[in-house]
Amino acid sequence: MVRRTVDSGSKALAGVTVVSLYGVSHTLVGVASTEDELDDRLDDILDETLDDELDDRLEDALDDELEDELEDELKDELDDELHIEAATAAETG
Repeated sequence: MVRRTVDSGSKALAGVTVVSLYGVSHTLVGVASTEDELDDRLDDILDETLDDELDDRLEDALDDELEDELEDELKDELDDELHIEAATAAETG
């Protein structure tokens, strides 16, 4: 959801865009001398915010994936060690 408000009370325009991403609201504020410039500025800020949010989510997903891979590798190594110990115990026992 994007909600945009523009105030042109003086020579400069101030704009606020409220964006809800994944349930978190971000308030973006831009100042410019023309409405077109303000729209461009707010769009740039919105793009940066979206990129940052997506980068954070991608990084979190990769971290979770790497963690799962490491857990699987450690489990496999532990299983291998237990099999070796069991085989050694069977040979000597």
